[in-house]
Amino acid sequence: MRVVIVGPVGDGGYGTTTHELSRSLIKRGVDLKILATALPANTQFIDPVVAKRFIGQEELDPLLKDPAVHVIHHTYPGGYSFGNRGIVLTTHETEAMPTIWANRANQARAVILNTDWLKRSMEKQGAITKPMYVLPHGVSSDSDPEFHEPNDNIFTFLVLDKVADTCIDGFLKAFGEDITVRLIVKIRKNTCYFNKDRALPSNIKVMSQDFIPSYQIDAMHYSSHCLLHPVEGAGWALPISESLARGIPVIANRKNGITEYTKPGDLLETPGYEEKPFKFEPWVPDGLANTEWGTKYYPTADGIAEACLEMRKNYTFWKTKAMECSRYLKENYTWDIAAIKLINILEKL
Repeated sequence: MRVVIVGPVGDGGYGTTTHELSRSLIKRGVDLKILATALPANTQFIDPVVAKRFIGQEELDPLLKDPAVHVIHHTYPGGYSFGNRGIVLTTHETEAMPTIWANRANQARAVILNTDWLKRSMEKQGAITKPMYVLPHGVSSDSDPEFHEPNDNIFTFLVLDKVADTCIDGFLKAFGEDITVRLIVKIRKNTCYFNKDRALPSNIKVMSQDFIPSYQIDAMHYSSHCLLHPVEGAGWALPISESLARGIPVIANRKNGITEYTKPGDLLETPGYEEKPFKFEPWVPDGLANTEWGTKYYPTADGIAEACLEMRKNYTFWKTKAMECSRYLKENYTWDIAAIKLINILEKL
């Protein structure tokens, strides 16, 4: 089977998915080529097996003319640009999609989504008219819970970009400047979720970095007691599945795509969130900043504080739940399983 994937590689949710899925496709003998639309500043941590499959635009053009080649554009729904020649591999955070994005996705031969929840949502809305398939994301097979050995003298929470300011507010409500509790906040340099001018106490550490290599991500997870990730909505929420696969307890809103690979009680759900229509942040393309659609679940500082206190008080219980979820994820959701499912989908097209 010959496949071309066009998409970001190695950074963020989309980049991680392209990288890990590509590795598993290559292992299964797929003749794969990759046109990277975005790469991290430091590419040395990209698997050489994947890097060897990179091509340029001049090599892509003849492949687009070959009907035997499956062309997959891995992008947000409104970013699709290959007409009926390609397949769009995408996700979405809420149960409704703006018409301008849906119309672009409908130009593709097929639309591949990452959860049944999203497929059902798109069917109910009726915005996507092309055939839809579901390809669940995976967790890294080398995510080993045995490496999770946080420092018991300092209870550590980890935040990854989303709603960083609200997480900080909740943490401070719960613990103030208590040096026996720590919050590590990893943000992107251009994030809209964090006020870089705010003064913070010594028990809160902020890391502003666009790309962190996988080994450093592992170290951040394994040295933390809990991932604090109460995202407003999610098509998949890769950080949550990756943390649970490592046996690390998670605080989150169990909504939308997160319900796909977790069961009630697998994670500590954030109380007191505010359910309201989602309004796009200013960074969203296509001039949609004032467009509202779908529902998001906005966490509150009080709810985060309550969850953090519960996590610290009953950590052994939540650690046990995370270990149970880790076994479930590694049996049912791996990138190797995802690659097999993608091959099966492509054989049907």
